[in-house]
Amino acid sequence: MEDQFAYRLLLGSIISAVDLHTRAVVETVRNDPLRDVFYGFLTKEITIMDRLFRYGKLKGWLHIIPSYRIKS
Repeated sequence: MEDQFAYRLLLGSIISAVDLHTRAVVETVRNDPLRDVFYGFLTKEITIMDRLFRYGKLKGWLHIIPSYRIKS
């Protein structure tokens, strides 16, 4: 198993977890203690995701999507 493969697998999993916990925070409007738990998960995962993005940029593993510009 190569490092880049493990990185992409981990990054994809963290992005999925961020999406899942964002939805959970929104859905638990009436249950404050449970929303706090999901919000704690979300903030930790966003921190991990930020660090993974920085590491991926450093190693050159991120796919940079070209920006779309309209020609005038």
